[in-house]
Amino acid sequence: MPSCDENKFQNNITNINNINIENLIQNFSSGLNNINTVPNYNNNGINFINNNNNININNNGGGNTNNKNYLFDEMEQVFKNSNKMNNEYDINDEFDSSSKKRNQKNRKFSPYFNGRKKNNQKKKNNALKNNQNMSKENIKEKDIKDFKRFCDGLNCTLPEYICSQIGSRIMQKYLSRFPPFIITNLIEKIYIDFEKIMCDVYGNYFCQKLYMISSIEQRRMILNSIKDIFISVSKTTAGAHVTQSIIEESSTKEEKSIIMDYIKHHEMELALHPEGTHVLQKIIQIFPENERQNLTDILCTNINVNILCQDLKGISVIKRLISFNTEKANRIKLVDSFFGNCLEISKSSSGSYIIQYLLEQWGVEIGLKLILFCITNFESFAISKHSANLIDKIILICLKRYSIIRYFGEQSMNIINNEIIIINALKNIILESNKIINIYKNKYGKALIIKIRQLFNNEENEKLYLFIKSLETVPNYLESKKYKMYIEIYKSQSTLN
Repeated sequence: MPSCDENKFQNNITNINNINIENLIQNFSSGLNNINTVPNYNNNGINFINNNNNININNNGGGNTNNKNYLFDEMEQVFKNSNKMNNEYDINDEFDSSSKKRNQKNRKFSPYFNGRKKNNQKKKNNALKNNQNMSKENIKEKDIKDFKRFCDGLNCTLPEYICSQIGSRIMQKYLSRFPPFIITNLIEKIYIDFEKIMCDVYGNYFCQKLYMISSIEQRRMILNSIKDIFISVSKTTAGAHVTQSIIEESSTKEEKSIIMDYIKHHEMELALHPEGTHVLQKIIQIFPENERQNLTDILCTNINVNILCQDLKGISVIKRLISFNTEKANRIKLVDSFFGNCLEISKSSSGSYIIQYLLEQWGVEIGLKLILFCITNFESFAISKHSANLIDKIILICLKRYSIIRYFGEQSMNIINNEIIIINALKNIILESNKIINIYKNKYGKALIIKIRQLFNNEENEKLYLFIKSLETVPNYLESKKYKMYIEIYKSQSTLN
């Protein structure tokens, strides 16, 4: 004779098996058929006006309902309730307390009870799990059918619905739950309207999620659909986010090759555009160097480097090239492009900054040619504010290296030969009195010469002192501008001596 607890358990299992998810959804759908919706288009979005209950969809917030929730919210609630009912009665919870006591009592009278009980429990657990799996599959199938039925019953076009705030959110939510054939069907429906959706404030988020969950074949469909609009979309605020997301998610060589073909002959156009520059920078950052070699070659020409360095957006592109170019050949190519227009570029604040950034990132070995050019034309560089900052940066680099030389002594000379060449070239500038006499009158030039003076050691200080003594043999030397200048240079305090 079964106990009361066992009867209760059997009744619970029977109730779970009798749940029919299809009947729930059909009853729910039939209730919705009685609702007459009329679309009302205004500047704020799409308003669905219900005769019985007001349901509003606009760009300022989610659905606003009086008695019923929005279609998909209510549908989801039905699914949640059915899952909750399926999971409400658990074998382990049912036998957690009472069955343990019965097992202890029956163990004294029947040695076979425990084995029979375990087998029955396993069978009921398996049956319950199969029930739950079947219900989840049915829910997913019904969900897809209801979504297709919903799309067919919309009083507006699907692209218009996606471009609304609530529509974009719902579509993003259901994208990850659709099988591949539904995603393909969805892409075909919005194929013509991709430009409108990508440039929309809300639609661009849907496009990003769509490309993220798509298969390789579906991504190829999306890329083919935006072939003629890739550049125009990349120059809009919302569209630039979509194209950057596409670049980040591109994992195959085919996808990267297609994108590189789209931007061909538009590199400088994107680089100087407020939104397009972010797309171009993302390509430089994400794509491997060998797969964007054509882009590097175009941007690193003398003319294009000169143009990019005069613009803040172009400076950001050059900065990405410096940060993400690792091959020595590409680095030398960019340095050569700076070399041809170095004086002109360094006279602007942005140009001077980017050359300093290059020397910091790539070091003296790559930038030696550029540094020696600046030192050789010291008179031209020292009298302008921004170009003088470039020389100042070179001196700071040399001061750091010079401190290493003085600390380690002659043993480190062979390690940093390039730095020694630069230091000697800077020291010789001070002893060329005919060149620095005019530079010293300029406030920027004077500050540079005082900094170069810090590089002198004791032997070179003695040499400078003897040079000043030789100037005293000139009549009226106290009134000589040259003598006054060298006395100031000599008396300037060196931080290293």
